[in-house]
Amino acid sequence: MGHNIEWPDEFDDLDPLFSSSRSPTDADIIEIVNRFVEGNLTNLEAEAAFERLRRAKKRVLPVVMDLCRSPEPRLYNTGVDLILEVQLSQAKKPLRALIEDPTLEDEHKLSLLRALEAIGGLLPGENPLFYLRDPERLVQRAQETFFEVISDPLELTRLLEEQFEGGGFSPLLDARMLEEIASTHDRRAQLFFQCLLHVPHDGVVLKAIECICKLGDPDAIPILEERSLYDPSPQVRKAAQDAVRVLADEARPREISILHLPVTPPSIERCAISAIDGRGAQMCILIWRMPEGERVGINILLTDEHGIRECIVFEGEKSVAALEEALEHDFEGSGTHVSMVELSLDQTRAELERAYRTSLHARQRLPSVYIALRNWLSGEDTRSVVHYPLPQPQPEEMDALLQRSPELFQLDEFDSWLFDLPGSETQWRRYGRKFLVESSGEARAELITQVLRKVLNPELCSRIKTRLERQAWFLAQLYEEDDLPKMALAASAAMGTTSEVPLVEHPFLREMMQQTLMATTVTSA
Repeated sequence: MGHNIEWPDEFDDLDPLFSSSRSPTDADIIEIVNRFVEGNLTNLEAEAAFERLRRAKKRVLPVVMDLCRSPEPRLYNTGVDLILEVQLSQAKKPLRALIEDPTLEDEHKLSLLRALEAIGGLLPGENPLFYLRDPERLVQRAQETFFEVISDPLELTRLLEEQFEGGGFSPLLDARMLEEIASTHDRRAQLFFQCLLHVPHDGVVLKAIECICKLGDPDAIPILEERSLYDPSPQVRKAAQDAVRVLADEARPREISILHLPVTPPSIERCAISAIDGRGAQMCILIWRMPEGERVGINILLTDEHGIRECIVFEGEKSVAALEEALEHDFEGSGTHVSMVELSLDQTRAELERAYRTSLHARQRLPSVYIALRNWLSGEDTRSVVHYPLPQPQPEEMDALLQRSPELFQLDEFDSWLFDLPGSETQWRRYGRKFLVESSGEARAELITQVLRKVLNPELCSRIKTRLERQAWFLAQLYEEDDLPKMALAASAAMGTTSEVPLVEHPFLREMMQQTLMATTVTSA
């Protein structure tokens, strides 16, 4: 009897090799496994492929075990990953037979033991080190590999994402494990602990401060000073302050070792930032070319209220190419138009450092993967990026430009510029319906004045004023008409402390409220 299996809608647009809801043929299984070996799959393709392989576990098993038997690390590690992701509990017996083979290298066995333990193949109380010829050497080698990983920014991002995937808590972040890492006094752990200063768990942050102090590197003092001033937790601020005092008193400069020299940042290929949306948010896209030839991209979300909020890393040519394609077409495939402007690396660094300071002053911890990759912003940029100067309105133009500023709402860049209305949604829907049914222009104008008085406050006005001023530069890059950025500057200037224009009569703000009221009726329809 057949089973009706739900197939996620997001798989529909993928290659049928991954997206087919049918059980895979033997040829399909081999091709899918080969694609994993090549490593050129997007996250969505991999998720769909795992789902499809789970439908034919008995036929998948011999193909995966062939990988596990290979002496080549790339192949047997892929085999182990597939056992874990496809949940091949049928692999217990063949895996146990493999690890008992005395000719297998310890590194090979250790990888297989990871899979065996995950699928419940080890007996209660069984010590996996029993199967290794020289476990002490392997532990030392594993430790060295670990330090190589955490001193490489990209490898470190992978490790961090793995630790916090699914919101769980990783054994690597256990206090005793962190103490063990710090006890080596290996300065390559410095970046790892600095990233942990920004994780959501106060306990981990406090232990990271303790570990940084144990490493004794005076280079960490500025980072700890930031936490002592700006961390949201009073306990963390106090611990960081104490650590700064200890390091300043006791830290000694260390001899430079080639192992501790910073990794040269990769070559930058693309930097772009979006125009500002109605909530003061922007996307910043960067794409680097690694020395080995592959590309890495990141998408950073920043806001003018909280600074850097998210940092998503894209690896694999398909993922990076998809990011670049979205960048080229202003992300229209996502259902919204996001105007992007190419920047030099210097400009990008300045924008991100501004957002970084905003995060600090808002007492926000930053994405730990951003901290890992932050030094890449100090690389060189050989591209030539052309920008257009921001036209400045003349004093005699200001009044006319201000009156025309509502025209800005005809642009894609102002589609989302709406007021965030306080209070009950039902109340604002009533205002919206009332606005639509009012027949006279005077009644509508009075309603706009009434609701502006409810919404406007000095902090919000200051934020909109700054957004308009910054948005003017983007308009100068995106459009040939000089009047568009001039209108934004005129609207911004009219919100200044020396302006004689009452805020409730400000043409741009009135149009913004009209657009907001009309949007409330659309969302309630």
